[in-house]
Amino acid sequence: MALAKEKLRILTFPQHISGDKLNLNALLLPTQGLLNLEATFPSQLNPGSTVQLPKFISGDLKLELKAIKGLSSYPFSDATALTDEGATVETQPTGVTFPGNLPALYEGLAAQFTLDTATKPLSSNPTSGAPAPRADSDGICKYLPHSYRGAFNFTTPRTEFAKIDDTYHCAIKRSPPFDPTFKQSPDYITWGRVIAFCLRQPLLAQSIGLLYPIEVTLPALNYFEAGGWVYRWAERVPHWRRSRSRRLRRRRARRPRWLRQALASLPAPRELCSRRRMLCR
Repeated sequence: MALAKEKLRILTFPQHISGDKLNLNALLLPTQGLLNLEATFPSQLNPGSTVQLPKFISGDLKLELKAIKGLSSYPFSDATALTDEGATVETQPTGVTFPGNLPALYEGLAAQFTLDTATKPLSSNPTSGAPAPRADSDGICKYLPHSYRGAFNFTTPRTEFAKIDDTYHCAIKRSPPFDPTFKQSPDYITWGRVIAFCLRQPLLAQSIGLLYPIEVTLPALNYFEAGGWVYRWAERVPHWRRSRSRRLRRRRARRPRWLRQALASLPAPRELCSRRRMLCR
């Protein structure tokens, strides 16, 4: 199932659990397609004028937490599918909303950069977002160190992009000849790059409505004793919403970290074959 360009993706990152208190971070990631949808806002820096900013910051966002006890089902967004699987979803409001001063903050960010936007295009096609992916021959490779290979019964890399020889070292030492046609990249950037910069500063990410640290009370002390799922859902702006859930496995002794598995919240069981999983630690 193809994803729409204009999406606000919601990722859930459990941090720790103490008794019936679960602390987690909700991360909102607007796609470049969504950032290219702009609206007119009254200017705070130049009163009496207007400014074009991403439209999503005016949305009436309300986030709620959904939790599923046990691992007998996937976190389907279709309530009927969950009922058929025998799963019960616990829903809790979080009180999370967009900060009221987002237009002023985003205008301040826009003033710090030369932006390439849909309403002020500086490049030939600013609304296209990321370019087409390069060929596999130009893919990014990763070296697998001896410490990694010695941690388990390693035999051979499972992908051509994982290297165990000196290929990686040779690529670093390789110095291509000077290109006389080289031109320095312009200074203008897209909103997507601005957002990427902000995500590297946790306090800034919180201020502009992207990161939300939250504590919730679980229905029982040992609610996730046998594992389960936890994810956030947007009560409003459904057209922009896309949620990702976290699979929580039972913690082992002397390992205070959760083993989490992230995947998209699926509409119904028939969608399973079209999804890829990401294993995170």
